[in-house]
Amino acid sequence: MADEENKTIELRGHHLVGLCFKHFEKEFKDNAAFHHGVGAHEKLTNITLGIQINEYGSEYANNSSNVYSHLLDTPEQLVKIIGNYDILCKKCPPKKKNECPNTSSSDNRVAYDLFLGLDKTYSMDDVIKRMNLTGLTVLRKWREGKYSEK
Repeated sequence: MADEENKTIELRGHHLVGLCFKHFEKEFKDNAAFHHGVGAHEKLTNITLGIQINEYGSEYANNSSNVYSHLLDTPEQLVKIIGNYDILCKKCPPKKKNECPNTSSSDNRVAYDLFLGLDKTYSMDDVIKRMNLTGLTVLRKWREGKYSEK
């Protein structure tokens, strides 16, 4: 990520769901010891990483985890929300085969629910503020299949 530290990172709208998972995982970790005990954070981390590994493989899961961590740890980082190929798609097995199940429609719906627009650039600080407002709703909709193209 070092070479991308000073430039805008493009991120597909539907990848904001993964960013929300990682954000709330981090928030949960910070509060887990006080509220729920240390084991609760490990469980959420394993669920999040497990979903990615089961669906996309460990290469994608590790890459996305690194990208999301960088974004969440760098509030001044600029992110452009897009509706096509991004930094995470490079390691995605379905995308490598030209079989990405997500369309710009799902990119737009997720971005909209976070009060973000496609082809717009935001600081990560702004994205995090918006995730704090509506990110849990985005995760609920994702779990219910509201962003699925099927």
